[in-house]
Amino acid sequence: MTEIDRKMKGEWPKNNCKETKSGREMTGKRQNERQKERQMDREQLIEEVTNAIWKMRVSQKRKRSGESDSGRGMVLNFLYEHQGQASPGDLRDYMHVTTPRVTAVLNELEEDRLIVRETAACDRRRVSVKLTDLGRERVGQRRKKKWEDTARLIDLLGTEDAEALLRICRVVEKLEDN
Repeated sequence: MTEIDRKMKGEWPKNNCKETKSGREMTGKRQNERQKERQMDREQLIEEVTNAIWKMRVSQKRKRSGESDSGRGMVLNFLYEHQGQASPGDLRDYMHVTTPRVTAVLNELEEDRLIVRETAACDRRRVSVKLTDLGRERVGQRRKKKWEDTARLIDLLGTEDAEALLRICRVVEKLEDN
């Protein structure tokens, strides 16, 4: 029987337990170790739940409207995750939209001074889309808010229910892929 099986059945290894009238209980040392494991996993859980919820929301928006919201957030997040720059073609492929749609989103973001488009000196047909400092700041603020919102959700749910939510989100994601 594996340690996981023993834990699921409520059995604990003898060296980490003490005998009491009500049965075996974990020692304080083992309880502290488990608490540290949970705390270390909390950040990863927050990150994964945030991503799973975001994927579900984007998928639902695509179903309702034929594509995600205006696409602004997708572009800004993609640039943020790719060292602040990408080509319009990379963005089109990531967003699964047409080139004119990407152009419209880029025009909006450029007008709001969140991105700039630069033409390559060696080949004027090559364009690079880059985040501005303002764009980077906005994405950072949005990510921080998402992280805090998810942390509050996990605190309300508790670790066990949050892990169940994550499993459910992953199942829904698999269904969406089929």
